[in-house]
Amino acid sequence: ADAPLDVTYMLQSGAFQQEALARQEAQRQQALGLETRVKSERLTGRTLYLVQSGPYLTQGQLDAAETLLRRNNIPSLRTRAQ
Repeated sequence: ADAPLDVTYMLQSGAFQQEALARQEAQRQQALGLETRVKSERLTGRTLYLVQSGPYLTQGQLDAAETLLRRNNIPSLRTRAQ
């Protein structure tokens, strides 16, 4: 059975200084079947545009998304959903 996770995760699969590039990457990942969005994060003196997918509520969903990204040579990291 697909076990629910104790923590809800997002997968971050891109960080860009230009919003247009982040949106382009988000669309590329959507074409692979992921539900992605671009989230802006202010850091000291600049804004980063993060490509994220999720939230993932079960281990199976998370594993499937990570596998899909890996197969397409897209590095990702898990972040806790805010």
